[in-house]
Amino acid sequence: MNEKWKMYLLLIMPWLSVIKLGKSSFNRYLPTIIFSDLIITLISELSRAFKWWKVKNPIFPNLATDVSFVFGPFSVLNFWIFKLTYKKILGLSFD
Repeated sequence: MNEKWKMYLLLIMPWLSVIKLGKSSFNRYLPTIIFSDLIITLISELSRAFKWWKVKNPIFPNLATDVSFVFGPFSVLNFWIFKLTYKKILGLSFD
């Protein structure tokens, strides 16, 4: 239990930056983020069967998915990437 507080912190802290996204951006990109999280979760669960990698200190021991990473920084980074790059390719704006 001593090391799990770091995992919980990794899960919760990135979500504090989502407040700056705004409600409309959050609602716009939420389906995409849920889909990408689902794909990463499926790949992580396959990792147990194919022995690709193993999570050493998981929050939920029965899952092969590193919940603290997938639903923490990975999700929030996806939100920010979609927010900052929507309709922008190679620095060009397509409004």
